[in-house]
Amino acid sequence: MRGNLDGMLRRLLPLSLLALLLNGLRFALTGAPGVDHVAHLRAISLPFGRLLAWITGTPLPDLVPTPLRSAPLPLLVDWLIWRAVPFGMAGLRSVHLLMAVAAVGLLLRALSMRMDLRTAVVAGFAIALSPRLIEPITNLGPDPFVIMLFCVQLAMLLTRGKIGGPAPLVMLGASAAASGLCGVTGMLASASLLTVLLFSAPDRSELRRRARMVLIVLLIWATPFAVQMEADGHVDAGSSLLLARLGTKLAAHNADLLLLPGAALLATGTALLILLGAYSYFGRLRRNGLSERTHPFALLLVATLTGGLLVLLGGPVLRLYVWTEPPAQAWLALLFILLAAACFTPRLLPATEAVRRVRRVGTAMMIAGAIMGTIAYQHRADWFAAGPEAGLARALDGAGHNHALVYAGMDWGRAYFPHAWLAPGDNEQWLLSFDGTTIQRVLPGGQLGPAQPLGALDGYDALVIARIDRRGWRDLNAVTNTQAIGAMPPAPLGAFQKLWQAEPAQAAPGEYWLTTQLLRKSG
Repeated sequence: MRGNLDGMLRRLLPLSLLALLLNGLRFALTGAPGVDHVAHLRAISLPFGRLLAWITGTPLPDLVPTPLRSAPLPLLVDWLIWRAVPFGMAGLRSVHLLMAVAAVGLLLRALSMRMDLRTAVVAGFAIALSPRLIEPITNLGPDPFVIMLFCVQLAMLLTRGKIGGPAPLVMLGASAAASGLCGVTGMLASASLLTVLLFSAPDRSELRRRARMVLIVLLIWATPFAVQMEADGHVDAGSSLLLARLGTKLAAHNADLLLLPGAALLATGTALLILLGAYSYFGRLRRNGLSERTHPFALLLVATLTGGLLVLLGGPVLRLYVWTEPPAQAWLALLFILLAAACFTPRLLPATEAVRRVRRVGTAMMIAGAIMGTIAYQHRADWFAAGPEAGLARALDGAGHNHALVYAGMDWGRAYFPHAWLAPGDNEQWLLSFDGTTIQRVLPGGQLGPAQPLGALDGYDALVIARIDRRGWRDLNAVTNTQAIGAMPPAPLGAFQKLWQAEPAQAAPGEYWLTTQLLRKSG
């Protein structure tokens, strides 16, 4: 009976990786770039000498928007991939996806070696069906590299060096150092695992050996960390609302929250499994003492608690990085998934039918919620992958040939930079003042010309007024439930001359919500 079960689980394990690949492929192939992605693309499009000079401190005023100088590794690796792989941005995203699937496969192998095939299969399908992880591994920039390196390091830790080659401690240190070259997010992710490495040292001699390796890693991190500290940029301070939002994003993606019953199943099932595992582990700890501190559940628990503390310290408290972006915490969400799956570790739970029944119920809830979230993610892919560019393209197609694109609102750059990358020949772009009385021409690179009266637009036959706003899951959930998309005018139009006739405003919903309005010249 056990042999038949193991055989079935071994067949299911590669299917979970296939599900991960297929779930992410659509977003890798069709995703439009955001502002951070454009910054990454512009950097890796530079000649290697200029890119290396910029990384080492040489100013490049024309590199706008500017990527993270504190994350040089993704830039250097993608510089090579960009030239080696055809199909442009879709090819680059697809390579990231394939590399991430390989890293997750290594992690699942480690879970099956150290814990159980059931743990690996449950974790594999929970990862494959999680938009929280699909989004970062199909991104451009540091996010996919942080996840890949995190999976590799965790695999080495869980297998006690059986995965890691002839010198696993050196390999772990090298991968942790590389993670630090992916920015502060990579440092926090690896720091949570380096804490586990020190925590699980069997004796003082080994602890000193590991501590020396950790010190070397920290010294390597010092330079990119100092660069990040000197970088300009606004990072939101902590608030109760933002902290609540962070907690929500760790539990579920905006796509999961489109179907609230599914999100409730996902969060409740995951929490139930983690609590069940923690209760059982602490029971073992009381009975067996400190010999249980190297149990795989203990290692995952220490990593999760340390990771949560580091995210709070590095984000809301010290504001070291843009902590409000959900992909930045995807590695911590991965630890929650692994903690839940660890309930299937042999001899962790009491061998009673009641406990097993609770575990089955929790697993069914978690997987059912993940499936519902994946369905919503795929069904509403344009809300998450295409960004505002798809709605903007539709509006421009309806404006005719002699038109101008006029941005409104504070976040106009979130529409301008992706559009400028995808349509570099469109130079008829303007920015409307907040009161709607003057305009400025948007020059290449996002620079603004002098303020001009609205009459400067009279030479066009049509104007597309565009505004972009960041929206949360409540707005998206409301659209899902009502199927009605209302749109307020994107900007005040009272100062425009009467020769302009405004058509009804149109909304393209999504995490970056685009509102457009077409003005046509009468007569």
